[in-house]
Amino acid sequence: MKTTKLFTALSLMLAAAIAQAAPDAPPTRAQVHAETAAAVRDGDVPSGYDVHTMRELLPSMYAHDAARRARAAGQPASAQAVAASAARGRGE
Repeated sequence: MKTTKLFTALSLMLAAAIAQAAPDAPPTRAQVHAETAAAVRDGDVPSGYDVHTMRELLPSMYAHDAARRARAAGQPASAQAVAASAARGRGE
């Protein structure tokens, strides 16, 4: 009798631990569409020809994105321009 109760208690504890370790629900279709649209808008998609993203291949098309990221990071636009200029000088 005690063995059955012990086994039941251990089984319930194991089931609870497994339920807590289960991953979150997968993203909804709307979330996937929103993330894909944001990646395309920001140039974070592969070019299709090599390992570079569209933003890396065509930086002039995504210059507005750099300014937006600078504002979000709290940097003045001029500091972002200096960083971008230095990156171009290094060939990034």
